[in-house]
Amino acid sequence: MSRPAFITRALVLAAMALAPLLAMTTGAGIQPHFTARDEAPMDAEETTVAVDNPQAVFTIGSPAEQLAIQIAKTTWNANPCGGAVTVEWGTLGPDINAQSSWSNPTSAYDNPEQNGDCTVTFNPGADFDWKKFCTVMVHEYGHLAGNPHSPDPNDVMAAYYTKPLQTCVDQTPSQFAPAPAPAAQPAASLARVRTTPKAAKKKTAKKHRVVKQTKKKSHKKAKRHRRAKKHHRSTTRKRSSR
Repeated sequence: MSRPAFITRALVLAAMALAPLLAMTTGAGIQPHFTARDEAPMDAEETTVAVDNPQAVFTIGSPAEQLAIQIAKTTWNANPCGGAVTVEWGTLGPDINAQSSWSNPTSAYDNPEQNGDCTVTFNPGADFDWKKFCTVMVHEYGHLAGNPHSPDPNDVMAAYYTKPLQTCVDQTPSQFAPAPAPAAQPAASLARVRTTPKAAKKKTAKKHRVVKQTKKKSHKKAKRHRRAKKHHRSTTRKRSSR
């Protein structure tokens, strides 16, 4: 092999070896990565009754978390990222409820069927109850399904959480449902409750009178019986003395 041919072949091999490094350096072949965040409430319509340690209440894989994911899929009629979505708890900024991140070779929202590396991260430092947790889950899955933030504050895709999604409210698990208020007693029942003590007193007093009268009659009867018996003895003695 001549020297020029040898040099040419060496240069080609070197270029082939360096090609992946150059691609990584220039960014070629790397899919753009996108992140969308759900901010803390602003002028929320309802006050969130925050649970302690939400990461322990809404644990990954728990029935509550799985229900929230199912509601999210049903809301968007989609299974984002082919079902390969990692849900986790992780430290985020103090004004962030949760964030979703994903990669896409073309754009952030135009081709959601091409999304990959999908992750939803909840902030354990944020206030969560069931309604908010479920609504934020729907919001984050909405991004993965190709939905950007909405300017409508009443839309579940609003950049700020303001109120719970009605579906999340309607499907509140029993463990998170508020305790039912005690039923008010009807007026008639209250009247019976109020009059019962007096009626009981009258009934008791009447019973005592009956008992007293019975005892009095029994006493009189016994007294008459003793008198009759005494009279009988006296009569018998007189007859015997004759």
